[in-house]
Amino acid sequence: MKKFIIILITSCLGLACKKNNSNTCPEPTLDCSGVSCFLYNYNFEFRIVDENTGVDLVFGSNPRYNTSDIKLYNDASQSSEISLTADNTAGVFRTQLASQEMYLVIAGTDIYKLDASFKAVDCCSSKIKDLSMGTTNICTCCGDVIAVPVF
Repeated sequence: MKKFIIILITSCLGLACKKNNSNTCPEPTLDCSGVSCFLYNYNFEFRIVDENTGVDLVFGSNPRYNTSDIKLYNDASQSSEISLTADNTAGVFRTQLASQEMYLVIAGTDIYKLDASFKAVDCCSSKIKDLSMGTTNICTCCGDVIAVPVF
């Protein structure tokens, strides 16, 4: 009986530890074998916020920048612009053409390198899973709208 209790406690502790340590970002199990995507979307929705206060710098009540000041590029030389949509109602920027390496340019002068990894949403689209800017981790298992902090 004593052995049984020890095994039971050990098993419970093992399961509890495993459950607490599984800090993964779940992805759906998809069977896309019969799906043919015309276009595969890499979705990215974000806000530009002050790194110290978290105040929205574009869609907030006292914006520092206009929507036209915000550009996103695939390359450091800024020759391949990523199409952005500014949704004034939701207060976010959106693109379906995000990439693993992007360059956020604000007002033509401030440049921020963004590194992203993606997770599947469905057979024909994914969204940003993890996002970092330089050595700063912005989010892990990111939410739907990402607050990108700038100075």
